[in-house]
Amino acid sequence: MDYDYNMQVFPAATENVTAWYRQREMAKEKFLLDELKVLDKACPHPLRWYRKNGRFYFWEWNGKTQKGITSNRDRIYTLARHDYLSLKYDALRDTNEALWCKRLKELLDSFLEIGLDIHRIIFTSEQYKWASKPQSQNKKRREDLIYETNGGVLMRSKSEQFIGNMLEELCIPYRYEPEMIFDHRVFHPDFVIMTIDGRLIILEHLGRMDLDIYIKSNIERLRAYNAEDMLVGRDVFLSFEADTRKRERVIRIIDRILAS
Repeated sequence: MDYDYNMQVFPAATENVTAWYRQREMAKEKFLLDELKVLDKACPHPLRWYRKNGRFYFWEWNGKTQKGITSNRDRIYTLARHDYLSLKYDALRDTNEALWCKRLKELLDSFLEIGLDIHRIIFTSEQYKWASKPQSQNKKRREDLIYETNGGVLMRSKSEQFIGNMLEELCIPYRYEPEMIFDHRVFHPDFVIMTIDGRLIILEHLGRMDLDIYIKSNIERLRAYNAEDMLVGRDVFLSFEADTRKRERVIRIIDRILAS
């Protein structure tokens, strides 16, 4: 079955991602600046739009005249990404967090209002392509997929649903139970996350540590990851049932993942 992550943005995203990103991506400032320098040359002016007869029309200033770009979706998203990164970079350089979070939220809200896909703006191009591309998923016990995240992904437990909602709320690209090969065997990690620099990180939620067979199975899984140089604490992270009872604990786990 193809991966069915719904790329829509739900309201909580723009309310939380701005403040969260400012704190968590200070270490990624150079990566952001490198992309911004490229976009500065390609996009010397911001994205502009107007509404007529219930439809939005997009344009940019080319230095002399207005140039309509409504039919050029790639250009629209390039300009929107530039506007977002420019504001985000200024926010990272300033100490007035509340002010810049407010401005970032207003910008994202305006993009939502005109019907743009926020993920395509916030994600890097590599992250967006990865998250959008269909991929084989775990086909076993499909009847157990009864807990749906806000983004439309069906999961097997309320705890996984909680983690999925947190990742979606913070606009972090992920896949649920994708098919992957480790140590010549097929595995389906609970969550695979792509970081801003393109690395894939596994997050396994260990929700049934009261069962011996479950513990044994996960030990074998971790050994297979280790055989492929996927190390716990660097490439593989773990969560437990107690973690999903408090939002702050899940945030800390995500923090460690993105800082790894």
